[in-house]
Amino acid sequence: SYHGHDWESPRLSQPLRWDCSQGWACEAALPAPDGGSLQFDLLKPAAATADARAARFLLQATFGPTRDTISALTAAGQPTTVQLSGWVSDQMALPPTLHRGYYRARTNQPLAQPTAGGDVFSPCEVGSRWTRHAFHREDVGKEVRVTNASNGGLRLELLAPTSMGFPAGTVTLTLTLIGSGSSAHQTWGLLERGQPYVICQVESFWRSGRGGVEVGRGVQVGRPNCSSASNMADPSPTNPAIRFGDGVAAPAWTFLDAQLHPIASVNDAALLGSSPGVSCSPASQFARSVGGQYYRHDRRMKLMRNTLAAPANVTAAAAEACPVVAKTFLNADSCQLRRSCVPPRYGSASRTLSPAVLRAWYALSHKHVYYITGLRVGEEQRNQPDICFTSSRWLKGGGGACVAPTPLDAATRESVVSALRTSPDQSNPYVRDVHITGECAAELDGVRIYGASVTVDGVCWTHTHDDNYNVYDLSYWTVAHPGNNFISPNPIQAFAEADDVNIRFRSDHGLDRWRVNKRNFGLVGRLGDAIDFAVLPVEVQTAEMASYFGAAPLPDDGEGFEACGSPGEEANTPANAHRYGFKVYDYFEDYYHTYRPVSTTRSYKSMVHNNIAIAAPDQLRQRMAFALSQIVVAAAGGDSDTERWLAYYDIFVRHAFGNYWDILKEVSYSPIMGDWLTYTNTRSRATSNKFPDENYARELMQLFSVGLWALNQDGTRELDARGQPIPAYDDLDIITFARAWTGFERQAARQNLEMTDGDDNSPNWIDPMLIRPHLRDALPKMDLHDGYIGDGVPLCADLPPRSFLRVGARFIRRAGLGKTIGADQTVIVLQPRPASSPLHAALCAPSAGRCTFPTTLQLATNLGCDGSECGLSHVDAVKLVDGGRVAWYEYIRVPCVKMAFYADGELLYSSYR
Repeated sequence: SYHGHDWESPRLSQPLRWDCSQGWACEAALPAPDGGSLQFDLLKPAAATADARAARFLLQATFGPTRDTISALTAAGQPTTVQLSGWVSDQMALPPTLHRGYYRARTNQPLAQPTAGGDVFSPCEVGSRWTRHAFHREDVGKEVRVTNASNGGLRLELLAPTSMGFPAGTVTLTLTLIGSGSSAHQTWGLLERGQPYVICQVESFWRSGRGGVEVGRGVQVGRPNCSSASNMADPSPTNPAIRFGDGVAAPAWTFLDAQLHPIASVNDAALLGSSPGVSCSPASQFARSVGGQYYRHDRRMKLMRNTLAAPANVTAAAAEACPVVAKTFLNADSCQLRRSCVPPRYGSASRTLSPAVLRAWYALSHKHVYYITGLRVGEEQRNQPDICFTSSRWLKGGGGACVAPTPLDAATRESVVSALRTSPDQSNPYVRDVHITGECAAELDGVRIYGASVTVDGVCWTHTHDDNYNVYDLSYWTVAHPGNNFISPNPIQAFAEADDVNIRFRSDHGLDRWRVNKRNFGLVGRLGDAIDFAVLPVEVQTAEMASYFGAAPLPDDGEGFEACGSPGEEANTPANAHRYGFKVYDYFEDYYHTYRPVSTTRSYKSMVHNNIAIAAPDQLRQRMAFALSQIVVAAAGGDSDTERWLAYYDIFVRHAFGNYWDILKEVSYSPIMGDWLTYTNTRSRATSNKFPDENYARELMQLFSVGLWALNQDGTRELDARGQPIPAYDDLDIITFARAWTGFERQAARQNLEMTDGDDNSPNWIDPMLIRPHLRDALPKMDLHDGYIGDGVPLCADLPPRSFLRVGARFIRRAGLGKTIGADQTVIVLQPRPASSPLHAALCAPSAGRCTFPTTLQLATNLGCDGSECGLSHVDAVKLVDGGRVAWYEYIRVPCVKMAFYADGELLYSSYR
């Protein structure tokens, strides 16, 4: 090319005109020189070496050649067309390396409690992580005390924080013994005996990639706090190895050294490689190897595998729940019935909710179950119900009559006394819930009933907050409490660690905090009430507590659980260590991304991409996916979320060698694209009184498919009669297509995903969106050629009777559909006869004498009707019974058109001209 630069002189006086009509070669006539002379040199490159040809090919087909890939192509000399074609075929046959799966397999961050994002590896579970160092990052903020041991060593004890109301010197855990003469003894021995020191920092070095905390690294401690350098112990003591003895009982659980597997690049830590046996409990904190090493459990996040090829499954003894993934076009053919995923049901077994029972939840199952006190009444009138007209709670005093009863007016006092005497709630030793009837004034002459005290039959009763003495499961709040990021130690965990089950609402917190957040806590009951284990929230119905209550497991109801997978939803592999952070709660990003190898979450996406680009075997697929991603673009920008963007990119990885229509379909249902091009939650004009959003309708054509201009088969622009390019679409096409993208919404929040919004209701950015029919535009829509999308499809009114028995009828298995239908009389349910119905035989698909219940079925032939089927023109659902097993199917009729402006029209006359 010539652009007039000095270095291009001499230049051609005019551009060359090429003639390529011969097909196999192109010719150009060289112009005569415009004064002077021109010299033309014919340059013929030397024949390319085998390595050069292989490298040139790999530069186009992969993310770059390596010595090994070049050698593989040149092993037999110059790479031939046959060899290169074979390489392409081999590459296309390789399974895809999914970015989402790669990422999930390499996250293993600390996590104190199960969340919607991920579970926690139990101490007794294969893959659980154990460390030899005494202090972990979660110990920051706790108080530690050094005392002398009788053997000349030192004893380190963790204390309950006095800032939360615990008595000074309350020992929560004897963490370790330090032997005399050790390096740790030299530094800890400098601290004053018997005095509490605050743990300010547990030194780690994840930035260097070596894996985190280890024995011998520093532990910064301060007294009385960590507010200034002058408070810090100097030198900092070191993180000692765990030891027991000198009157401190060693852990009962012993495992073999061979059961521990080292973690690459992580020192002083190991993974449990095989089941430890019955001596382990879910609350175990310490263990000892046969070789004499002591270990402390390091609670780490556990992700479940739930892929298309292997939908979620759990063992009967597992406490985890399978993720509830919507059945969509993406996974419908691979969903599996999983009896193991059915939430366990238990028979009745009662116990009184005493402090001892609440402590058992933590001791046996590591659940933080507390009763609440300290909630105030009367200070926020706008949020306080009028207790004269609804139920109220009264606290029983323990010292006889009230010393200073509230001077209520006589009528109100009599109503309160009567309500307390006649209330059916007489058995609770702490509180009584009543409903005041009769004459009652919430406030009269400046005297308020809120917080009032009255004496009834010699006992003082004081009005209290309706939630005081309620028992809640606050396990969720141990990780979701906003103050966790600013208060150390963890203010919710601290109560259980101090063997306390009464969480006291802080006096400096407004009651709005409680009112807004209590929806996150599972209500167990009231302290002092007898409670039936069978009706408890499923989160606290652990196997250990079922045994404690004496509740026997019940068989499931026969409908089962349908596990549906999601592309790339792999389990994490603890042996890979913790390479990438996984959002659990925004509040704790710094804490829960401990030991991450980079300093910013925004790098995770590019790190995953680059690692796969460099090392994945399916290079051709990855190169093709990258090219596709540059066409069907959605921009992440500075978004710190990771999993959802990798799942979107994987659409191109999975379909790299497939059909472009499949790519556009999956992209169109992607919540990423719905958000990026603003059609998620767009409604029809009939329901919103607004024209639908046109963004995606336009970009889908302009950028992702047909482009701006109509094209010939050779890619040149089509011209009209005036020789002008023909637009591929116009504004009317955009307007009508926009109506096709109405009604799209994200699927419900679910488990086993990165929690992008920091709570259990984080939006579902992974699963394909659903369409809400009542929000979708139902009017006719034109195509690009001015026909109707429904052209060629039969009218629904013209479908033959009993279409559910004819060719093309589809049935989709829906576990739990029976519970959804319930007693709804508008739903037409068919239960075919097992012995004689052809439909039952088709849906049963028996094997070895049992129904297999296929996940989807489309009839390939017409079936005869049987019994009650013959009298039905239409069905909505089909219930199949096979012994004690039940399967429900939704009937999907063949595609048909409903007339927009009148129902059930009939063709009376047709004229062909």
